[in-house]
Amino acid sequence: MTHSDHSAPRDVPPLGHNLENRLSPEEYAEERRRESQERLQQFHREEAERAQRSRGFRGVHHRVGVMNDTQPTMGRSPGWIITAFVLALLMFLMTRACGDDERPRAASVAPGAKVTATRTVAVTPPRPVSYAESVRRITRRLNLSASKLSGPLAAASVVGDVARVRRAARSQLGLLNVLNADLANLTPPAPLVHAHNGLMDAVRAHRAYLATLVRTTSGRPVDGLRQLDAARTQGEAVLERYRTFYSDAGRPPGVRDGVVPAGIAHLDGLRNALRDARDVQPGRPVPDSYLPASRPRATSTQRPPARTTPAPPAAPPAPVRGPVTDYIARSTGSVNYRFSPSWDDVDRNEGPKEGAYVTIECFVRGERVEGNVWWARLDTGRYVPAYYLHKSELGPPDGSPIC
Repeated sequence: MTHSDHSAPRDVPPLGHNLENRLSPEEYAEERRRESQERLQQFHREEAERAQRSRGFRGVHHRVGVMNDTQPTMGRSPGWIITAFVLALLMFLMTRACGDDERPRAASVAPGAKVTATRTVAVTPPRPVSYAESVRRITRRLNLSASKLSGPLAAASVVGDVARVRRAARSQLGLLNVLNADLANLTPPAPLVHAHNGLMDAVRAHRAYLATLVRTTSGRPVDGLRQLDAARTQGEAVLERYRTFYSDAGRPPGVRDGVVPAGIAHLDGLRNALRDARDVQPGRPVPDSYLPASRPRATSTQRPPARTTPAPPAAPPAPVRGPVTDYIARSTGSVNYRFSPSWDDVDRNEGPKEGAYVTIECFVRGERVEGNVWWARLDTGRYVPAYYLHKSELGPPDGSPIC
C-alpha cells in the first residue's frame, strides 16, 4: 500500500520491476514521482553538508576550521587556501609594478641605455645630418623662393603690380638672409669646397639682386625705369653663378636646379607696370596699399592720349627734417656703437640691444655693411649701421634727415 504524503523515510527501497504489474498505472506513477522527490531532497542535503564542511565553520570544538565530521576532505578547497593564493598573486603583481624585478637585470642592460626606477629606456643618439642632406634642404628652399618671386614678375603689367613685386622681393630677401647664415655654418668635404664657395657667392648675389628690386619698386617710377636695365644685368649674373655651382657640384643626387628656369630676371612685365605707374601718378612712389582708380585701359600698343582731367593737387609740404626714432633689428643680441661711420672704429662700451629704440639725428654715407652704405648718427654722437635698424635695412626712409 502506498503512502499519500511526501515525507517518506530516506531509506525507502526503489520500486521493483514487478511492482508495475501489481499496481495500477495511476499508483505506479505516484510511486515514481515520490521516489524522484526523495532523491532530489537527499541530493540537496548532501550538497549543503559538503559546502558546510568546505567552509570550515565554528563547530563543537568552538574553533574555526575544525570539521564536525570525520569524513575525508580530499578534493575540497578550504577558503583559506583560496585567500592565501589571491594574496600571493597580489604581492607578485605589486612587486612587478614597483620595478624590483629590474634590479637583477641591470648588469645585462645594453651599453648606452638609461636605467630608471620602473623600466629601462634606450637612449638613441640623434642621427647626424650629412652635408649633402643639408645642401639639398637649402637648394629646395632656394627653388621655392625663386618660384614665389617669378610669379609676381611674370604677372606684372599695371601700376598695382609694382607693390606686389616689392612685397615678394622683400619677403624673399629675409629668407635669403637665413639661408646665407645656414650655408656659413656648414663644413663641406674637401672635394666640394670650391662648389660650396660658389653656392655662397650665388646666394649673396641673389640677396643683392632682391635688394635692388626692392629699391627699384620703392622709389619714383621714373627712377625705377632708369634702374631696371642694371637690375636685369644683376639678375642674369645671379643665374650664371647658380649655373656655375651646379656645374662644379656635378649635379649631386636630390639637388634640383629650380632657380635658373624660374625666370627671376624676366623684368619686362615690371617695366610695363612702372610705365603705367609713371602715367598714373608721376613723381610719387607706388605705396603698398595702392588701390587703382577706375579708368579705361588702352587696347593697342600705342600710348593712350593725354588725359584732360584736372591736374593733381599740389603735393603736401615736405615734413620738417628732425630727429627720428627706430629700433635695433637683425642683430645677434646687440650692436656696438662706432665713433665714425666705419666698421673698425668700435666703441667698446655696450651698445643698444635687439629691440631697443634709438633716436637718429641724421643719416650719412660710410663703409658698406651687408650691402647698405648708410649709417645713422644718434643723438649721443655715436654711429650704428643703418642695416641693423628696422626701417633702414635698404637705406634711409623717405623724409629722413641726411647729414
